[in-house]
Amino acid sequence: PSWQRLPDEAQVDAQRRAVALGPAIQAAGVRRRRGQPVTELLAHAERVTGVRTAAGDVIPAGAVVLAAGPWSPALAGLPRQLPVHPVRGQILRLRPAAIPGWPLVATHDARYLVPRENGSVLVGSTMEESGFDDAVTDEARLLLAEHAAALVPVLGEAPIVERWAGLRPITPDRWPIVGPEPRLEGLCYATGHGRNGILLGPLSGRIVADLLLEGNSEVPWECLRPDRF
Repeated sequence: PSWQRLPDEAQVDAQRRAVALGPAIQAAGVRRRRGQPVTELLAHAERVTGVRTAAGDVIPAGAVVLAAGPWSPALAGLPRQLPVHPVRGQILRLRPAAIPGWPLVATHDARYLVPRENGSVLVGSTMEESGFDDAVTDEARLLLAEHAAALVPVLGEAPIVERWAGLRPITPDRWPIVGPEPRLEGLCYATGHGRNGILLGPLSGRIVADLLLEGNSEVPWECLRPDRF
C-alpha cells in the first residue's frame, strides 16, 4: 500500500488525556454534574436561559456551549437542525515484541500506525456508517490486522491486546461546526469534529471562549460557522 513515514509528527494519547481531563477541569474551578444528561435547551425572547436535564432539573445559564459530538442534534429546543451524524471508528492495540523506532506511519487511505510510550501500537481505523452502534466486530479486527501487517510485516505476529470503537461526529463537508448561533443569543457550537476532535478540541475551546467572553476571536473561525449549511 501507498504510505508515508512522518518522523516529525506529534501525537496525543487520547485515553491518557481523557483520564487527566477530569481532575484538570475541577482544579480550574469547573463544577461537573454526572448522571443528569441535558435533554433540552431553554430560551426566552431569542436568548438562552439555561438547560433542562433528563431528571427535569433546570440549570439556569446565560450561555450554553453545545459540544455533544454525534448526539448534538438530539438536544430539544435547538433553533436549527444540525447536520451531524455518527460514523463508527474501530481501533486495535497491538503489543509487538520490540518497541518500534518510528513515531507515526500513515497511508493515503487514512489508515495509520501510532506507537505509544508503553510499547504498544495503535492500528486505526475504520469509518463505518453504522448509526449509534459502537460494537467492535471481527470483520474490522481482521481488516485492521491485515492492514498493520501489510505496512510493517513484523506486526503480523504481534498479539492484539485491546480493541474498541468510537462514534465520530461527521458533518457534510467534514469540517467542524464552531461558533455562535445567529438565531439565538448565548448559544455556541463546538461539534462535528469528526476523527480530529482530540486534536482540534483545544483550539475550538479557545475560539468559543473568545467569542463568549470577548465577542470576537483572533483565530479565523468564520468558515466553521453553523449557518454555512
